[in-house]
Amino acid sequence: MPVVFSPDLSPAQRIELRNQTKAQVEKVVQALDGKLESWCQSAAVEWEYVNASVGDFTCRVGVSLGGVVSVNGDPFTVSAREMVTSTELIRQSITERISRGY
Repeated sequence: MPVVFSPDLSPAQRIELRNQTKAQVEKVVQALDGKLESWCQSAAVEWEYVNASVGDFTCRVGVSLGGVVSVNGDPFTVSAREMVTSTELIRQSITERISRGY
């Protein structure tokens, strides 16, 4: 069962949550026939980032220790402004930006 964010998570559990969320990002980008570069650590230790390309569209995807995903610096979907914390919302956030060109 996946770890769900809670302020009571240990540091190891937060890292596991981020790793699970990174795997979700990888699956979504793969399902969209996209490609990922290598993940890199941000100066802010809570975040890791990767460049994702789907067709001609490239975006910067971040994943936090809290399981939140940002696309081009925005942790919310475009249309409903929902915080991106699930596979479905990762897909929605990326595809909405592809359709809008940002």
